[in-house]
Amino acid sequence: MGGTKTKLWHAWHKEQYPLTFSVWYLLGGRKYHSHYKHREVDPELERDFEAFLEEVGPRPRKDMTLDRIDNEQGYIKGNLRWATLSQQQRNTRSNHIYKGKTIVEWSEISGINADAIRRRIRKGWNYERAIWQPLDTKCQRFGPRS
Repeated sequence: MGGTKTKLWHAWHKEQYPLTFSVWYLLGGRKYHSHYKHREVDPELERDFEAFLEEVGPRPRKDMTLDRIDNEQGYIKGNLRWATLSQQQRNTRSNHIYKGKTIVEWSEISGINADAIRRRIRKGWNYERAIWQPLDTKCQRFGPRS
């Protein structure tokens, strides 16, 4: 498709699926962004909005973004989904996993702030202590001194 037909085609899809179209439109640019470098973008999904729509479906809500199920793979068929920010944060390569749960999940279970748990682990605390030792009331952010 070229020229006017392409503009009409884009206008129709943009009107029918505004939330999904904007994500698809920016998909190709991810391969040039330093954060996503070396992540393959499926040429068919990049080129064809309808193929993209068939793969992931319409964007359910504005607060959901395109996510790779397996971060080691690119933006390819079978590896894409719509996810909330919370889901995406749990799906990062930098996440610590302990007994099958992420730091964010342990934070929700223990009531200890996730940032405090991360800092404790960086300081050399073992996971059990970092997750379960109550925070020092003198310094709520960092917990007791080691």
